[in-house]
Amino acid sequence: QFMPLLGSYLHLNLGLRKDAIVRNVVDDNTSALDAVYVAWNFVKSGLCKRVLVIAVAAQIGGQTGFGVDLTDPLAQNYGDGAAATIVSAQNLKCEFLSYHFETYPKAGIEDKPGAYLVLDDPLFDQVAGRGGLISESLDRALKKAGLGLQDVQLIIAPHVGHLEPGWMLDLRAAGLPPEAYRNLRSRYGNVAVAELLMDLAAFGEQGDIAKGSVVALWAVGVGVQLAVLVLRWLDPASG
Repeated sequence: QFMPLLGSYLHLNLGLRKDAIVRNVVDDNTSALDAVYVAWNFVKSGLCKRVLVIAVAAQIGGQTGFGVDLTDPLAQNYGDGAAATIVSAQNLKCEFLSYHFETYPKAGIEDKPGAYLVLDDPLFDQVAGRGGLISESLDRALKKAGLGLQDVQLIIAPHVGHLEPGWMLDLRAAGLPPEAYRNLRSRYGNVAVAELLMDLAAFGEQGDIAKGSVVALWAVGVGVQLAVLVLRWLDPASG
């Protein structure tokens, strides 16, 4: 279960002003991208100078009643972790190029591995999908920025290990090299909604993203919702 009323909790414990805008975005693994997109628009509109985005996921359970109970079979899918980022018009490390969101109804979904999770199975083990899901959704997001799949240097997706081989096969079939898809699952394990922000920050700090590179953050969640955020990396410290 994703933390309810996180915004109110932070507002109280960080001592923010009463007129500080607080939004709760609860869209499963797409939450971080959706929140960043909301922040981007707040800054563009002049409503805010800077926005703090916090992505957190935790499964209720265990002896304390909070945090991930690793004996629960759902733990591998929910994850447990947090990350934060600041969206501003100053001190930029990247610029936003486009955002894309899709919602898939269950009806008509092919029983084909490699795309996303569905809610039918009590253990969330049922996998359903459609060939081309990741490449086609990325392509739709990139076209909004006047780009194509061939323009992407880095794709970061959630750490859903048993789905990743299917995603990679999809991207290879679309002509993308294997090295375009990367994440740091081996370092962090499954940290759910926080994964994309953590991976992007780590790659940037390591100098693994060349200046001017197009980066696509792709997230899919149970339900099924899908979000893509396309960025251009500007950080002069890398590349």
